[in-house]
Amino acid sequence: MEAEIGLPPDAEPGMTSKPEYDPQQRTLRQREAAKAQELTAAVMKTSGVTAQRMRQRYRTGGLRALVDGRSQRATSPVGRSDAEVVARGP
Repeated sequence: MEAEIGLPPDAEPGMTSKPEYDPQQRTLRQREAAKAQELTAAVMKTSGVTAQRMRQRYRTGGLRALVDGRSQRATSPVGRSDAEVVARGP
């Protein structure tokens, strides 16, 4: 949200944007680049393109859209084994 509107989601009323996220002074791409630098310094190496993708996913799907989808996939009790091998048994 900070790259999108200039303020973090927990912003209190009357709070102003950090200069690097100020929509009046920075383009959206500049704000995304600033977010990428912030994430790289704090948590994980991130590019401007990744920050852009994350912002777009957040815009369309909210926080849930940012969760790694691999953890939400259904799993098979036999894993990635071929069904024919499993049917034959041990």
